[in-house]
Amino acid sequence: MPAIDRARVAAALPRYALGEQLGSGSFGLVLAGRHLDLDRAVAVKVLPIDDPANGPALDAAFRAEARLLSRLDHPHIVRIYEYIGQDEFCLLIMELLGGGTLAQHRLPAASACAVGLALADALGHAHAHGVLHRDIKPDNILFSVAGQPKLTDFGIGRVFVDTSASTSHLAGTPRYMAPEQITGKHLGPAVDQYALGVVLYELLAGRPPFHSGLPVPELLRHHLEEAPPALLGVPTPVADAVMRALAKAPADRHPDVGAFGAALADAAAVAYGPDWLSLTGLIVRLQGAKDGQQPRQQPDSEGHVFRPATAQLDTPPTYLTVPPPSEPAVAWAASTDQRTRPQEATDVSAGFTTAAGTGAAGTGLGEPSGPTGLEASRAEDSHPFAGTPFADRRFGLARLRRRPALLALAASLVVVAVAVTGVVLATAEGKPTAGAAVVVTSPTASQVTGGGVSGPIAIPTQFSGWAAGAGGVLYFSDKASSRIFRRGPDGKVSVLAGTGIRGSSGDGGPATAAMLNGPTGLALGPKGDLYVLDGDRVRRIATSGKITTVAGGGSDSGPSPTGPVPATSASLGFLFEDIAVDTNGDVYFADTSVLYKVDAAGTLTHVARVGGTDSVVTPLPGETDPDAGLTMLTNGYLGGLAVHDGRVYAADYPNNMIFVLNTDGSKSPVAGTGQKGYSGDGGLGTKASLNLSSLAPYKTSTLAFDSAGDLYITDAGNYRVRRVDIHGIITTVAGNGFGSYTDGQKAVTQPLYGPDRIALADDGSLLIENGTEIARVDASGNIATVQKL
Repeated sequence: MPAIDRARVAAALPRYALGEQLGSGSFGLVLAGRHLDLDRAVAVKVLPIDDPANGPALDAAFRAEARLLSRLDHPHIVRIYEYIGQDEFCLLIMELLGGGTLAQHRLPAASACAVGLALADALGHAHAHGVLHRDIKPDNILFSVAGQPKLTDFGIGRVFVDTSASTSHLAGTPRYMAPEQITGKHLGPAVDQYALGVVLYELLAGRPPFHSGLPVPELLRHHLEEAPPALLGVPTPVADAVMRALAKAPADRHPDVGAFGAALADAAAVAYGPDWLSLTGLIVRLQGAKDGQQPRQQPDSEGHVFRPATAQLDTPPTYLTVPPPSEPAVAWAASTDQRTRPQEATDVSAGFTTAAGTGAAGTGLGEPSGPTGLEASRAEDSHPFAGTPFADRRFGLARLRRRPALLALAASLVVVAVAVTGVVLATAEGKPTAGAAVVVTSPTASQVTGGGVSGPIAIPTQFSGWAAGAGGVLYFSDKASSRIFRRGPDGKVSVLAGTGIRGSSGDGGPATAAMLNGPTGLALGPKGDLYVLDGDRVRRIATSGKITTVAGGGSDSGPSPTGPVPATSASLGFLFEDIAVDTNGDVYFADTSVLYKVDAAGTLTHVARVGGTDSVVTPLPGETDPDAGLTMLTNGYLGGLAVHDGRVYAADYPNNMIFVLNTDGSKSPVAGTGQKGYSGDGGLGTKASLNLSSLAPYKTSTLAFDSAGDLYITDAGNYRVRRVDIHGIITTVAGNGFGSYTDGQKAVTQPLYGPDRIALADDGSLLIENGTEIARVDASGNIATVQKL
């Protein structure tokens, strides 16, 4: 993806203030923003035009697509407010949602059916207006903070493909493609039904119908020829409804997506009870269902008022150059049900408010007399969005059996106390304490309440980054909940940093009371401090638990010289989600075009370019490029970062090579020939073939060093981990192809599903994220599972 100049985006949006980066993908970036006149929080999707010759066609296609999509008016489709076309990029101004993507949540079966029902209704609305989506996947399904699912990114992939000079691309994501989409036959609404079926299969089974580690040609062949495995453990009516949507022939699927939704609703009513939908707690608003297909009871939003794109940001991001007016959260009661509404706490990343503290554990509110129906299948404290800023909302019939108003008022006072003090945590004796991580003994489902944590929590399945500490400690970042977790050597999990409310406050205090802004990459310093890539800045958590900002957060957004500047004076953005710390404490990280170093004195220096020529921003007239003399370390996407004794190593993802930036600023190859393959073990790494194609761009922790200075490489496309020693000789240390390994066997003889990410422990053992588990390869070369995900 070419570099995007934030200043030029801002210049194209004079009536908007831009905020933090919310996400990135293969087609562009998403920024938070605010319309200054309407005081409306928005999401700004920036779609770069990498080929100027293709710009007019792409602009015209997007303009027509945006005009069509703006006519879609459905409660489960993200609203499009405005389209702006420029020479270098196109901008879509959309509704801003703060509940994360479906990919960031693990939902109970009934909640998965609720999402499927909502999306089927949304797709029926789109199909009635002649619009196909063609790229339904968890990343394109968003939630409001109140729990309302919405579909986004209609037509974006199709426009890029249709206007490309190449005809070898498919519009869509292979993991979710219908057979007729793969073969290029005439496409109709059935393609969206198939993709929705794949999404629901994943949610219900906990795995995709065909393993995502398969090479793309083999994955596509499975979609065309292989039947998905049966949905074991899923109620038969629900499984039948989903499996019919996955039929190879469109004529064998449900008659239309509305019929799919109706079949799903009927099946869920049989499996989970007639009021199943209301008990999920998700907000579902059906427009296309017929009277007989409407759920018996719409979900109770428990005091949340759905306010798309009109709610205030109580605490605006520091990026906003014109602070919008703030609105204090107000507790209020409705006369219709006599229930006290919860005090509201702000999710500053989204511009919405979400209840914090409703039915929090320990308050005595909402205790059921006994589990019934859907509640019997999951604990009362469970939440479809466990681990997110709105995971504190209660679900099930217990919400309707409140204690007297006096207890409700007491609960509100507890929430206010949390808001004032920043964090209230419970010790084993039940007494509140502040500033320390809460340790829980059972790593199962999480329950987040206000600024603290109560009840058992787990390592996030979709963790954003990790690092291995001393003595068997592991650290995990979770972008969705804006928290960092610590797993001790005994398996106990604790919250190390973050309150669950997104932001960047708390420097100088305990990390548990600080707000994090979507943490990703993690790295340990030589003194045991943990460095965190946190949104638009780098932060450090000392061994004492105190958090500080190391780089970013400043106001200097102009062109920076290659010479040193105070690191905290810089305004950073579009950061690559990996970070590395050298043996002397120097910190390295990158954005889409530049590799940075922060030294022990706190000065920031540009040390190299990354991303190839597409990442170079053409200077404005009268300006010069301050980085023109720097080495281009990678010619494609940066796929991983590591550093050892002043030398910086980088994975050149599309070119299947590893390069090193030497201390004199020059670059040298370390491994790979530039040709995709698997060869060369026992010889020089520069003569060996690698296959990095399974490394998604911006993937973290794909390179790691041991104490001897040997470099470990995630050769994911070959389902192996390889090592280049200090003499430059490459060998395989784990994996021999695709599949499931057996504990206790030699790692080099066992297949792997990944590997996705790696880390080196202080005892020399290799840790591998391998699909649904973390594996350890000990000093003897034996592999075993140490943590299920």
